[in-house]
Amino acid sequence: WRALGDEARRPFYDAYAAEKAGYDVALAGYRASRGLAPARPPTAYRLFLLDARAASLGPRQADVSKAAVARWTALTDEEKRPYFSEAARLQGEHAQKVEELRVRRDRAVDLMGEYGLWMPLTSDMAAADAAQEQAGGGA
Repeated sequence: WRALGDEARRPFYDAYAAEKAGYDVALAGYRASRGLAPARPPTAYRLFLLDARAASLGPRQADVSKAAVARWTALTDEEKRPYFSEAARLQGEHAQKVEELRVRRDRAVDLMGEYGLWMPLTSDMAAADAAQEQAGGGA
């Protein structure tokens, strides 16, 4: 390596730069996909409770909640319908966000694997060890 001049070293530096750029993209994608799961969507009752709390600012939150429970149980199914439809809409959005996150995370894992930075699962390692022992390589 010392005997090589700058021109002879250039292809190695260029190959390293290309690999490093791909690695940086894979690592950024992986880091972006960790721990960013969207919060669970509220239920119909939770949406009603948020509206009830916003409507009445009582002296004690416990009193407001007790009154909201009584009002919720007194509502008919028709009066509850807007809350259930909104909850269903939010559930659909949540499912879509979770799927997008899963796809992004899977792609990041694939990229990490391409660069040899992802450890195989324990079951995969056990299977690889068993295959190696069967081949006579020992573990």
